[in-house]
Amino acid sequence: MVVLSHCEGNFVDEDQPEGGRCVVCEERLNIRHQIKGLEEKLNELKAKHYALGTTMNEIHDPFIHKFPPEISSHIFRFCLPTFDCEIPKCNRWYWTRALTLGAVCRKWRQLAWATPVLWDTVFLDIHLSMSSSLAKSLPILLLKWLGRSGMLPLTILFDHDVYSMSDYCSLPRVRAVMDATRSILAVIAIHSYRLRDLRLNAGIDIFESLSGSMESHQLSNLDLTANAYLDRRPTPVAAMLSLFERSGCFLKVLTLGTNGIPPPAKALEDLLQAMLSLERLCLVFDLKWWDEDTALLDDIFSRIFHTIPGNGAVCPEGATSKPFLPHLQVMDCRSYNNEPVALFSWDRIPQHYRQGKRRSLTLKSAALKGHITDEIALQLLQLVDEGVDLQIVDEESGSDFPENFRTRTCKQDV
Repeated sequence: MVVLSHCEGNFVDEDQPEGGRCVVCEERLNIRHQIKGLEEKLNELKAKHYALGTTMNEIHDPFIHKFPPEISSHIFRFCLPTFDCEIPKCNRWYWTRALTLGAVCRKWRQLAWATPVLWDTVFLDIHLSMSSSLAKSLPILLLKWLGRSGMLPLTILFDHDVYSMSDYCSLPRVRAVMDATRSILAVIAIHSYRLRDLRLNAGIDIFESLSGSMESHQLSNLDLTANAYLDRRPTPVAAMLSLFERSGCFLKVLTLGTNGIPPPAKALEDLLQAMLSLERLCLVFDLKWWDEDTALLDDIFSRIFHTIPGNGAVCPEGATSKPFLPHLQVMDCRSYNNEPVALFSWDRIPQHYRQGKRRSLTLKSAALKGHITDEIALQLLQLVDEGVDLQIVDEESGSDFPENFRTRTCKQDV
């Protein structure tokens, strides 16, 4: 409410206008003093109410306060989110349940703070809509969070979406968020030797900065989704290869995705060549930037299917004597935006499974009708009936592609 009064304003006693305040302004000032006193009293009551809540929990809590700390800590673990390879994109509060446990009462907080397993997973969401105060405090909060995890292996989920909104925000806010980003990357680098699982959705420069300072010999799961809003460079496979060679980690799960330029096929092949321990590979690329004559993954598929699983030996017709992903169990390949260009040649897949050495390999992908002829679809359906695990989704309907083909051919026969 705007007050149009000369004697009201924000005057202090020494600045009081000549002749004193009018009756109305004086009364309004007295009301403000009363409000201030009531607010102070309200804060006192809230503090007392909070303290009584802690006492009530001590009296009425039938379990946590009566159990040994080891059992209570184990119970707390059941409040945490559970996941394996697929981590759901949930509300940020889904990942802050440890703070919720600590907010119940003083003893719960002491117990939660002293339970490292509650703090070995952290979700960071950096965006320009966050307040400057939160951006400045986040690196300190992250340092404390990771400090409570003791020496446990870490899982870090890092969503960084700054560039897509940078044109619509003030320069000071952009600087505050980017300063916070640099500080957060420094904190992660300090604890990188404990990293077991890193899920990064950010610009290429963020990963390059982070990978240059990481020493992650425990890293077994890496999910890198490169947001190429401003930076259209290919996925930084060279930085990844340098990280793996330097850290000596044994990666088991790798997810690479970008809405920018896919990496060169040879560079991607060299990267995968170094990952002998990989068991699950997921590739998601935007093929509108792909202008080569051959499909991006054709050579990679040939090398995978000509490597005997487990021991890495290669059949005689193989082009190389080096083992290539000998422990791979799941290959998941998809493209953004239902691009008409396929990641690999579907007409080669039946031959790979018939003549290759990887019949137990699970292939997950999506296809348009234009990608697969009826002849190839029939051969894929035969492989499915023989027990080969082909999980092919019809891009148009979202249903199972081989089963759709089966239904369509049955109707035609009738």
